[in-house]
Amino acid sequence: YLGEYVYPYVADQLELNAVVTSIDYSSEDSITVETADGRTFVGSHVIVATPVTILQDGDIEFNPSLPETKQVALQQVYMTSGLKAWVEFDEKFYPDMQIPGTIGTFLWEEGALYFDALFRKPSDRNVLTLFQVGGEGAYKRVAMDDESILQNVLDELDKIFDGKARKHFVKGIVQNWSSEPFIKGAYSYNDYNMAPLREPIDSRIYFCGEYLNYDDQSTVHGAAISGRNTARRLVLDSAS
Repeated sequence: YLGEYVYPYVADQLELNAVVTSIDYSSEDSITVETADGRTFVGSHVIVATPVTILQDGDIEFNPSLPETKQVALQQVYMTSGLKAWVEFDEKFYPDMQIPGTIGTFLWEEGALYFDALFRKPSDRNVLTLFQVGGEGAYKRVAMDDESILQNVLDELDKIFDGKARKHFVKGIVQNWSSEPFIKGAYSYNDYNMAPLREPIDSRIYFCGEYLNYDDQSTVHGAAISGRNTARRLVLDSAS
């Protein structure tokens, strides 16, 4: 979706593979953003749209430092572990949805859910998706490398479906959000005070993300809406 409907319209304004290492707003006239490869970008405003973990871990150096109230508020946010895996088979031997174990273990321990990735879609392929966030099971899996995760998933599916997973296995892909250095987790997962996190610094540095969306926290659309609303707020603040 993003590649087809969003990226083509802003491609000439994007800098890809530019890892931001510092944001210097010590000057009253400008803000300087520096990247890992030594490049600098100077502007009047900045919107920080990173996952909350990047700010919590201090991966971006701010000069001056972030206000104490914002630093304290950041540490109240809990980013849970999580991953997805897509496994293709040459035969559909599974139901549209499958929870390993019980509802209780799903909610409080494992957090794993399998579902038909192509349910009611015009395709003759057989792809089962694992979505796993939070719980002891997720913490164990995200600590593995991708191949080990895939083999672990096949072990689980073989146990559920009497060995049919490996018998009909074609290929698999793992997306381990927790191991991604610029994500470090799935999404914010607890209740906390968003107000100090949503506040801009000196009406020049703004923040957005799913962890700052009251109504749609923990979602992709929540992150997108937060970004849109923050950009609108910046424009309105600048015009006032």
